[in-house]
Amino acid sequence: MTYGNHKSNEMTSCSKLSKLMEENRSLRMTLRMEESRRKAVFNMMQEYLGNVRVYCRCRTITHSIQCVQIHSLDTLSLYVGNKNNIEHYKFERVFDGCSSQAEVYTELMPSVCSFLDGYNVCFLTYGGEASGKTYTLLGPEDRSTENQGIAQRALHTILRERDIRQPEWNFQLLVTVIEVYNDTVTDLLSMHTGTPVRIDMSLEQIKEKLETIAIENDSHVEGLLNICRQRRKTCSTALNPHSSRSHLLIFVHLRACSRIHESEVSSVLALCDLAGFEDIIKAETSSDKISTKEAGYINKSLTALNRVFTALRTQDPNSISYRDSKLTHILKPFFTQSGKCILIVTIRTDKSSISSTQNTLRFSKISRGVNLGRPNKKFNLDKLIDSLRNA
Repeated sequence: MTYGNHKSNEMTSCSKLSKLMEENRSLRMTLRMEESRRKAVFNMMQEYLGNVRVYCRCRTITHSIQCVQIHSLDTLSLYVGNKNNIEHYKFERVFDGCSSQAEVYTELMPSVCSFLDGYNVCFLTYGGEASGKTYTLLGPEDRSTENQGIAQRALHTILRERDIRQPEWNFQLLVTVIEVYNDTVTDLLSMHTGTPVRIDMSLEQIKEKLETIAIENDSHVEGLLNICRQRRKTCSTALNPHSSRSHLLIFVHLRACSRIHESEVSSVLALCDLAGFEDIIKAETSSDKISTKEAGYINKSLTALNRVFTALRTQDPNSISYRDSKLTHILKPFFTQSGKCILIVTIRTDKSSISSTQNTLRFSKISRGVNLGRPNKKFNLDKLIDSLRNA
């Protein structure tokens, strides 16, 4: 091959490479714009439907008389007393007793992506004792991969998305964990876990003043959740050998700075496993003074949460008292225009649990009628799209 031919081939290869690089740049820009549109469509839809999304998960108790009938993917009925006394309920989705952890999370994952897009998002599991709240959020005691809960799956999703977006974004992920026990707040990540902490703090102050753990990989996720399981207060009752005696609140703090554009995302994801309303007679804890006291505080805080959602539904801001309990005080940012709330109510389908199931379902109906309005985000979508077009 002559020098001239070699030079010509080299120029042709460079030209092809340059063309491929330009096509790649164009495709990446198109992808970013499509992702921006997808985010906009999802958030517009959620804002239209109301920013409190309510899902129901049923725990079927076999070999018992049933009081719940699921009619479709989003409706169920509760039979109270007799067949003529029926209450009907509608949800974003109803999960029956055969639904897997993966099915539940697949339905909820878009809201995790919404957190990555710059919105404050709160997941709440709410229901009676032994209805499956902790299992849904944190998974089973054996920690099997197949049955991982919402918390593990959400954190794994966040890490995967971080890796995908890493070439264009610089991520920081920090976690704080709060336990609300007997209306006293403690920092579960602190070496002094029994020391109460004050709660008149913003979400940013919670990150700054409480102990944090950086989440960099899957092993960090498992380590974090092990701490939560080991340090959270539980006891054995007639209904549940590992009954939660406190509310567990996991906060994931995200800060992402674009390496390409002058954009920054700052948001908080709350993963909250609430203790269940407790009937001390059924739980057989009435003779235990400590358990009875715990049940009283649990029920009081959940009643305060009910009052907040009832007031939000009537859209009377003057009637909302977030300070009635530490739980509602801490979660206030997610019940305003700065956040989105996803409520997963868990119920037992056996007739012996009808009182607890009815209370849970009635709370779900109140919650589903709440529209928090247009949430705020620290991310200018229009500005980003314009900058992509001009790139």
